[in-house]
Amino acid sequence: MANWRVMVQREQAARDREGKKLGQLLSRHAEYTELQLKTRSILTQYEEQLESVQDQSCSLTETQLYRVSIAQMRTALQQIDGQIYQLAMQISQARAKLGLIERERQKYQLLLDQQVDRARAELLRDEARVLDEYSIQRFNQQN
Repeated sequence: MANWRVMVQREQAARDREGKKLGQLLSRHAEYTELQLKTRSILTQYEEQLESVQDQSCSLTETQLYRVSIAQMRTALQQIDGQIYQLAMQISQARAKLGLIERERQKYQLLLDQQVDRARAELLRDEARVLDEYSIQRFNQQN
């Protein structure tokens, strides 16, 4: 019985480690998603300000500054999108691994439960046999 119990405990520890890893990945994914939204918002503001500056007669330097800022924000947004994609892939892999670990744990738990049930049934049979023998002895003593 100890072997199956050890296997169940091992799989539970692996499940806990993988679950923690998945939680961290999900947290980082949420952070990057929030950063993506903020970056898009800033990019939109810069694009609107560029349009406003172009409509007015402003200096070429100011217009160029907005264009450079917009290009930098687009580059940053592409990098953030790449990070989000990588995190999504890692999350998918972690979930798949977590599923495999959980199936293994359930398999070992079932084997452990079956072993416990067999031991319990054997104990009940032994107790019944002892009671039967005692009853037979009592019967034989009365006759």
